[in-house]
Amino acid sequence: MTSEETSIDLMLGEIKTPEQLRAILDQVDDEGMMSVIKMTGVSSVLDRIFEAMTERFSPDHAQGTTASIQWNILAEEESFPYHVDIADGKCTAAAGDATGARIALALKLPDFLRLVAGQLNPVAAFTGGKLSVTGDLTFAMSIQSMFVI
Repeated sequence: MTSEETSIDLMLGEIKTPEQLRAILDQVDDEGMMSVIKMTGVSSVLDRIFEAMTERFSPDHAQGTTASIQWNILAEEESFPYHVDIADGKCTAAAGDATGARIALALKLPDFLRLVAGQLNPVAAFTGGKLSVTGDLTFAMSIQSMFVI
């Protein structure tokens, strides 16, 4: 592992904000990012990202919302399912499939990282074929506003 990869690997474990994630993404291309993530472990990185999502949840923008959001993240031909549950002004996230998801979102890991970092516009990702959406498209349009990015 190069010193740059070591630095990025350490930063991946410390991600708490979209700004920190953007700083990492600005340092490497998709191939470099995947190389480091493979060493760190895809599940470990995704666990941290989804934990950070719950911390960045904005209950004021989700008033009255009850929903499960299924995420299917593709990394190296393997799918990593996660779900985010919103209810009673709270947000939780966990690995695995959602029960009764209102929407399912699927995309490649580098695109997912850019999406949650605010570097990839969700509408552009959808229309450009980078993001697959199944379910309530109207709800899909409101998801980003429920999180501080």
